[in-house]
Amino acid sequence: MSYYVFTIEEIKKIINKQHIDSLSKTDSTGINILIYMIKNIIFFNKSEIEFVIQHTPNLNFETKDFKTAMHFCIDNYNNKDDKYFNTIKLLHKYNININYLDKYGDNYLLYTLKYNKSDNIFDLIDLLLYFKINIKILNKNDESALHLL
Repeated sequence: MSYYVFTIEEIKKIINKQHIDSLSKTDSTGINILIYMIKNIIFFNKSEIEFVIQHTPNLNFETKDFKTAMHFCIDNYNNKDDKYFNTIKLLHKYNININYLDKYGDNYLLYTLKYNKSDNIFDLIDLLLYFKINIKILNKNDESALHLL
């Protein structure tokens, strides 16, 4: 299997030329272009991110360590004015599975409660609730959102 090597410049070329077929490629670490962009979000503007989200074949794509684009946004979220918060809104707009379960049985609400340590975490939780995330889910350790608060 051959892998793709992502660079910021190469991704900008793909976006500018609208090479939609390139959006499903992965690199040797198992990430796709969308996740690469999120990991390097300071180099991309909202319209570039939206173009890639809109045309990515699988918004629930998992890396080799079972993380989706949404996980990377949650990991890096600091406040409702940052690019990660806006990217989460775009992912929802283009129909990410908001109740996706990871290998531990955590949905994005449980994952947020476990791993995001932002002082503004409740803005993110409010957004997830607005998206109608399942608040009654129990993960594989029988933990609910109430257990993790």
